[in-house]
Amino acid sequence: MILIDDGGMSRGAYAWTQVPVFGGVIIASIIVARFIKDPTSPRFIWRTIPIQLTGLLVLLAGNIAWPHTWWWSVSGTSLYALGTGLLFPVLFRFALFSHSLPKGTVSATINIVALSFMAASVEVARWVYFQAGGRIAFHCLALIAGIVRHHAGLALVKTPSTTSPSASLKV
Repeated sequence: MILIDDGGMSRGAYAWTQVPVFGGVIIASIIVARFIKDPTSPRFIWRTIPIQLTGLLVLLAGNIAWPHTWWWSVSGTSLYALGTGLLFPVLFRFALFSHSLPKGTVSATINIVALSFMAASVEVARWVYFQAGGRIAFHCLALIAGIVRHHAGLALVKTPSTTSPSASLKV
């Protein structure tokens, strides 16, 4: 809604800006499925994080330097989506296969927690954009959230599990 309301875009133009974002996630899935021999290796996980942080920095820097150009929002978000598309399935598999509960229960729990955080994040971001500082504060919040997520992902990777997820996760 921000690109439509403040960016002056039509709904159709906004829909087209989502193509590179979803394309980043799709390309990431193809990369993981076809080219990565062991996506569970810490080395692979560490390499995805700079892609995400670069996307967030492009988003922030571009919107500071050229505030009325939506291209920076789309390109930064697309890079972030590429990094997220590389990392999220791996972390999801780690959580899924490192617990003895049925996979459906673990999957449902992960999705409920993830969707709850996403909904809360959208509301906080909306409040920051419209009530507490506008576009720069909004993009700084995105950068802070990316850094927090980076550290949360590191904690998940460093946490030893009772079963070996790498044995179960050969792709």
